[in-house]
Amino acid sequence: MPLTFKLFEKNKKLFLYIKAINDMNDDDLETYKKYFSKLFNKKLKFRCIYDVTQMNCPSMTYINKMSQFINETRDQTKEYLIETVVFVNSFIIKNIINVLFTLAPPVSPYKLTDNEDEVSNFIN
Repeated sequence: MPLTFKLFEKNKKLFLYIKAINDMNDDDLETYKKYFSKLFNKKLKFRCIYDVTQMNCPSMTYINKMSQFINETRDQTKEYLIETVVFVNSFIIKNIINVLFTLAPPVSPYKLTDNEDEVSNFIN
């Protein structure tokens, strides 16, 4: 499966680690939506780590569908997502994320980084 989720706690903070591998498709997007819906329903505040270092370039259709979901869940995201770090090592993927965030501006602080130490610092 190209999309994996891991929810964990460290230093009394809840983190959601999401790893995207290879190509993302509609099934992955549905899995993503269901996971976030369940998490939002639990009413837990959390921090998110996206690891897209092994992700291939998604289609514009996928980006549009993702931006629709982000916009549909703005209120819940604002309430429960504290902050996000995106571990990205591809210039192309970084630009695609910037396009996504133009279509659906984030409601919580985020950082794009290619530095593994910054990701570790985010957790610690």
